[in-house]
Amino acid sequence: MRRIAGLLLPLVLGFSTAVHAADFPITLHGDLPLAPGPGITYWPQEFETASGPGIGSRLAIGDWRIVPLGCDPAKDEDCVRWMRLTMGSAVHRYYNIGEAYRRTDLHGDDGLIIELSPELPNVYALQIGFVGGSRYILFSTKESKDLVKQAVLLDPRCLDMPGAEFRQSPYQEIHDTGYCAVNSMAALVAIARAAEARPPQATMEWISAPPVDP
Repeated sequence: MRRIAGLLLPLVLGFSTAVHAADFPITLHGDLPLAPGPGITYWPQEFETASGPGIGSRLAIGDWRIVPLGCDPAKDEDCVRWMRLTMGSAVHRYYNIGEAYRRTDLHGDDGLIIELSPELPNVYALQIGFVGGSRYILFSTKESKDLVKQAVLLDPRCLDMPGAEFRQSPYQEIHDTGYCAVNSMAALVAIARAAEARPPQATMEWISAPPVDP
């Protein structure tokens, strides 16, 4: 199986300049992080307890198994992907988000979970990376105030609108380079709204807490 960066997004094969950006799942990347920002709700979040302040999460901390639609892990372990979500700091509000095809290979980048809009309840974005811009993974959950341990990954397409632009290098002999540059929260919300109307691309299930460092 061919393996690329951005493992939470499906591999797009047979790409050519003749294919419109709205026709296939695509990587979402912003030149600068959209969160934190004015009016944006994001996690980790601070909270107070009887013993003092703490930091809480929307998704369960630990290892998540990603199973794309059509994947049967019993027949093909290579179709399964993994994500590890851990707190990046005991003081500052950010996660470390690792992605890999093998659970033993999980290494991550700093990130956040963004609540996109009151008009899209239970739809969120993983914002991965700060320096050099951020990549966005869209997911939805069932309505619940409890810690989330199951979700589905949405199936995004690029839109032709302010704040969103399809980009690709003219030189693609080695690797596909097409992606959607998303540089406004309005554009990210619009892409998520359209994606929510499609079947999801994968299920996402919490498996266990992260391993303890020796």
